Amino acid sequence: REYFIVYKSAFLKSTDSGLSWTRAGNFDTLTGYINSIHFLDANTGYALIDTNPSQCTKFCKTTNGGTNWQIVHYFDPELEVENLVFLNANTGFATGNVLFPLKGGKSPRFNNDVGRIFKTPDGGLNWTTVSFAPQISGLTFLNQTTGIAIGNSIGFENYVFKTTNAGSNWFNAFTFSSRRMLKVKSLPNTGTAFAAGFLIDTINFVITKFTTAKTTNFGANWIINDLNPAAHLSGLALVNENIFFASGMAWENNNAIILKSTNGGNVFVSQT
Repeated sequence: REYFIVYKSAFLKSTDSGLSWTRAGNFDTLTGYINSIHFLDANTGYALIDTNPSQCTKFCKTTNGGTNWQIVHYFDPELEVENLVFLNANTGFATGNVLFPLKGGKSPRFNNDVGRIFKTPDGGLNWTTVSFAPQISGLTFLNQTTGIAIGNSIGFENYVFKTTNAGSNWFNAFTFSSRRMLKVKSLPNTGTAFAAGFLIDTINFVITKFTTAKTTNFGANWIINDLNPAAHLSGLALVNENIFFASGMAWENNNAIILKSTNGGNVFVSQT
């Protein structure tokens, strides 16, 4: 409990394309990490804040560009909620994973239903569970009706769940074997999405390469690239269908790493 007192979040804002940043808002007065943040425009934004030690994730909203934030909703204490996506001012989605309580002396993380996909129809005031799945690590929407969620099993398979009716129902559309995809982002109204993660040595249980994947048909098929170095990629940002950035930690030395693709994630081999 004393440990959680020392970590607090801060909201940073840039108005010059990231050249300079200033602290704004009151996140630094709220104990916990900012798990996810999503802005509809320059003024309206939403955030999920982990509020340890109370174990309640807060959903917060700003209407003045992050200067002031109000707490709109508290999620159940046994859930860690993140991956926030809003389609418009009212309709939004988030993913959660069960943390507590223990069931039968075993953590529910080892059950097959630890993941949750939530939906709000009223700007975050109320949330309902629309799907149960393995542990969810990423969520994106390609348009107003089609969405993709990434889920990890307790083994070495990673599932792509898809909805075509604005999140009312989800189905398994694709499976990554021996890989963990941690983030997925999409280019709106194109059918193109990228995912980033890592390749697992299933015998020695170590990361052997970083992995990127790309779909151009709304998640039905994915082009997978396993590349050096071995890295745990937990960040992903898209510029267009060719340029994207992935970030994370190099497995060999724990250094931070930022990777950039300028050809849509394709790999070219030139013979010397």
